[in-house]
Amino acid sequence: MRSIIWSCFCLFPGLLFSNVDLPRQALGFFENHCFECHAGDDDFIEGDVNLEMTSVDWSVEGTTDFWSQVFEMVHSSDMPPRDAESFPSLQEREDFLAWLGRDLTKHVPVGGTSPRRLNRVEYENTIRSLFNLPDFEVSASFPADSTAHGFDNVASGLILSPPLLAQYFENATAIVDEVLPPPVVLPKAEPVNTRMHCVRIWVVALREGVASIGSFRPGIEPAMPLGLLPSKYR
Repeated sequence: MRSIIWSCFCLFPGLLFSNVDLPRQALGFFENHCFECHAGDDDFIEGDVNLEMTSVDWSVEGTTDFWSQVFEMVHSSDMPPRDAESFPSLQEREDFLAWLGRDLTKHVPVGGTSPRRLNRVEYENTIRSLFNLPDFEVSASFPADSTAHGFDNVASGLILSPPLLAQYFENATAIVDEVLPPPVVLPKAEPVNTRMHCVRIWVVALREGVASIGSFRPGIEPAMPLGLLPSKYR
């Protein structure tokens, strides 16, 4: 019997210790700042996010994604919202994030979290800020973001589909056309007949009396300073 119990401790430690009680600081944080919208009857819970719990079972699929999203929302100050009845102090927020960050580091599988892209709102805000386009909005055909755990910026729900990539390309083209100046069309260079050019200079010089008939040599510009010619012929 002892050998069976010892085998359980050796072979299945993740199952035996995966259910972790929430510390007092986390329970207090949820009760004071989150239960207004995320506790009670499931029919009235916002975003299908219920934080009325006393422990976390890290062995359940999706738990790390859920708590990673909670960490991101609290860290970015998106939650609790500014209009909440109770808003945490900076110290309360830092203490909560320190606890959750440590637990996520212990239980998130090797390889880290899933890569994520910007959702629709984040993409629009980024373009407005980068290119100084305060009125920028994606077109109505831009694919809507799917939600996961009640949020639309969870990595597992932010897929890159062919229609979305096509919309990214279309928006990028429109942004470039608006931000960059139109291309400048340079005039086409006309070929110059050097021999005829020399002849014209010599004729003008002869007319102005600064050259003689014997000074012309075919293919060679007359040996005379251009400064001697009137400005209208230079």
